[in-house]
This record gives sequence, structure tokens and C-alpha cells, in this order.
Amino acid sequence: MSKIGRKLIEIPTECKVEVKDRKIFVKGPKGELNWQLLPQIDVNISEKNIAVKKMADDKQTKSYHGLSRTLINNMVIGVTKGYTKKLALVWKGGKLEVKNGALEMNVNFIKKTYRPMEGVRIEQGKPADAKIPGIDRTRIPGVVIISGIDKQKVGAVAAKIRAFLPPEPYHGRGIRYLDEIVRTKPGKTGAGA
Repeated sequence: MSKIGRKLIEIPTECKVEVKDRKIFVKGPKGELNWQLLPQIDVNISEKNIAVKKMADDKQTKSYHGLSRTLINNMVIGVTKGYTKKLALVWKGGKLEVKNGALEMNVNFIKKTYRPMEGVRIEQGKPADAKIPGIDRTRIPGVVIISGIDKQKVGAVAAKIRAFLPPEPYHGRGIRYLDEIVRTKPGKTGAGA
């Protein structure tokens, strides 16, 4: 039995959960999410908790058990608290800014405009608030904050933006998560003889 699947999901007071036609609906102050239940997985909803049950004991159902519990828990957290990711551009002289809900990046000869998928917002952050160890604040020309209620969509948008200019291993320049640690390599002079 899955250790994660056995855990109960606590329902906050401001959240409402219901199941209709093998589809779970979660409503909260930030919005509403729904998800089709996987085969051989059932959900028991009480006043304060959600219990995810498996109806078979084969390998596939066991793997669905923990996955289903995690996805439902992410939905509950998303509609009550939401999810955010912060990205910073580490580059001297580049731009990373938000205009009309779309991200605009201008670094050397790389110019990109990216509009996020529905349900995800991109906002401009303050470069002064970005504290990256070993990086001078003058090398951080832009910070963006990605937020939404769907954890998967927020992560996908953040990964897409980071993929425009991933951090390089010699100076750490590029787009990175604020809490990301980029391991840098020594250059030719640091290699030694």
C-alpha cells in the first residue's frame, strides 16, 4: 500500500469538494479545479478529510493510488493558497519585463515574447528584492513572478521561460529560479596544470 496514498487530505474551511460522475471538483477562494479520477481509484469525502482508496491490488493501481492523492492535495492547496514561482535574469544589460500580461525578453540578439496559458499570470518583480548568493544586484535586470492555482501549469510556464536562456555553467548567466543553485565550473585559467 502506498504511504502517500494512505494519508488523509485535510479540507480547509473555505474549500468545497464534491465528486460527480467519477470527476472530482474542488472550489476555493482563488478558483475552481476539476480532475477525472483514474481507473480503480475511489474517493471518500467526509466533512474535514478526503480519503483516496484503491479498488484493486495490482501494480498499476498501486502507482495510481499515491498519484491520485498527490494531485487532489495539490488541487486543494491551489484553490486556497495558490502557487508561485520566481525567475530572475542574471545578465548585464538585458531586459526581462512584463507588458500587457506577456513576458518580453531582450538579451543581446535574443528577443522573445511569451504569453502564458490560461489560468497563469505573469507579474513584474523587483530586482532589488532578488538575493542570489555570489551575484551582484546590478547583474539582475529583471525578475518575474509566475502565479496560478494549477501547480502543473505554473511549473510548465516557469520551465518554458527558463528554457529561453538557461543558466550557463561558467558565469551563471541566464534565467534561473530565485532559489536555484547553479554550480559553476572553473574556466581555462582555473583548470591548473
